[in-house]
Amino acid sequence: MKRILAIALSLLLAACGASMNLHRLAPGSVTLEQMRAKQKPTAEWKNADGTVTLEYSKQPVTAYNVMLDFDAKGALKQSRIVSVAENISLLKTGMTRAEVQRQVGSPASIFKDPATGGDIWEIPTDFPTDDYPQRAIIIHWHPVVDAATRIEMGNHYK
Repeated sequence: MKRILAIALSLLLAACGASMNLHRLAPGSVTLEQMRAKQKPTAEWKNADGTVTLEYSKQPVTAYNVMLDFDAKGALKQSRIVSVAENISLLKTGMTRAEVQRQVGSPASIFKDPATGGDIWEIPTDFPTDDYPQRAIIIHWHPVVDAATRIEMGNHYK
C-alpha cells in the first residue's frame, strides 16, 4: 500500500511540475522532503517559527512564481502564487533584493541599466492588457547599495 501511495504521489508531483500547477497542491498532500527530492526550488527560506518556504519560479514560461509553505514538521501548509496585485502593492523603494524576492519571487530577466549601471529586474505578472498579453513589475536597483530605487509596471518582453 505504501508503495502504491508513493507511486501515486510521484505521478502527482510530476503532473504538477509539468503542468505548472504547483499552486494547486492541497495542504498536507506533499512533504518538504518530497518536494526537494522531486524538484529543486528556485529559493528556500527557513522562517523564524521553524517553518520553511520554497519558491518555484516558472518564469518566463508562465506569469507567476509559486511559494510552498511547510510547517515545522515538513507538511505542506499552503501553496500560493506570489506575483499578484496584493503582493505587488507591498513593494516599496528601499527594499532589498531578498525582501522583494520573498514578496513576489525571482525575476524572469535581469538587465543592466545603461544610465546607472544598476540592475533592472523584470517579473511577469498576472495582469494582461488589451495591448500587451503580459505585464511585468520592473524594479530598478541602486548600482552600489542593495536597495530598490524605482518600482513600476511595464510590459514583459520574452
